[in-house]
Amino acid sequence: MVSAFLSSLRHGGLFSLAFTTLSLFSTQIRAEQQSLPFLEITGIPGTGKSSLLRLLWKILGRKGRNEGIHPKSANDKARYRSFRQVSNLPVFLLESDQEFGKRSSYKDHDWEELKTLYNGGALQDRAVKNNGNEVDSQKFTGTMLICQNTPVNGSNAVLERLIPLYFDKKNITKENSKAALELEKYKTKAVCGWVHLVLTHESQFLKNYYTHYEEILETLEKSPCYKNPRVAHNLAQLISAVLCLKAFLPEIEVEKVLSFGAQLQESFEKRAGGGNPFISSFLDAFHLHNLAGDEDDGITKRYATKQHLNHSVDPGLIAINIRHFNEVMREKKSDTFNEIELR
Repeated sequence: MVSAFLSSLRHGGLFSLAFTTLSLFSTQIRAEQQSLPFLEITGIPGTGKSSLLRLLWKILGRKGRNEGIHPKSANDKARYRSFRQVSNLPVFLLESDQEFGKRSSYKDHDWEELKTLYNGGALQDRAVKNNGNEVDSQKFTGTMLICQNTPVNGSNAVLERLIPLYFDKKNITKENSKAALELEKYKTKAVCGWVHLVLTHESQFLKNYYTHYEEILETLEKSPCYKNPRVAHNLAQLISAVLCLKAFLPEIEVEKVLSFGAQLQESFEKRAGGGNPFISSFLDAFHLHNLAGDEDDGITKRYATKQHLNHSVDPGLIAINIRHFNEVMREKKSDTFNEIELR
């Protein structure tokens, strides 16, 4: 089972398993380090995100559970009650991303609530029905894993609390596809012993975790791409959890874990300090499809490149017709962008 897991899901799956395992000690770690990051899994359809979530549910022993909750379809009370149901376990939020081009009146989920939950803050303050001044402020004692096709659209304060894992099809082969199908066959009873195994070694796990954390944090702070202390802190927590798994999974290669962690730090730093990921995705799509191709001018026989999406006559400005832009995206079979969000 371990070889199939590592083969099919690679580093993304391993880091997701580490995050899920770290969630089992979220209360203990927040008591020492005051915070615990959340995990964001994104990627195009067909990259194994849903299969990974189903496997993580089985590993946690939560038989018969759906993959997670949809914040767009759940009202505030239902969402907060879901958060209250667990302690030292992850909450999975699914497919809350924008359905670009389908609804002009679309309103994205407000991710600002993550800022208080990150530190184990109150889920929702409610007045107690009596003649006193009591307020019910139940703390959030779990963690959160967000899984969707596109990155979360939030402020920098939100983004630096979310560790981004991107799943793509670059390294998908027949071998790891076969391994993924093998994982789907495992029943909950066959894999739910993981929780018991880890919890019976709680003291050793936490001892190793705090030792790895100090070492990893020092390494991340020496990296050339180091900018944000919170990013380094969050990533050090997750990488430390991955290294702790080696006591249970000897197949884990430490050098590859640290190498992937360095790559993750670079993308994490860039995203946390690089502004809105929605705008970044839009600009990436613009630069990809703006150049329509080479055209023979018929006189000099030279080939000139024509800008297809930029309608500005001023070389220093970019003018885009959003409706035309989305038409081109549909022709290229790419995601369209919500007009209200762009404006």
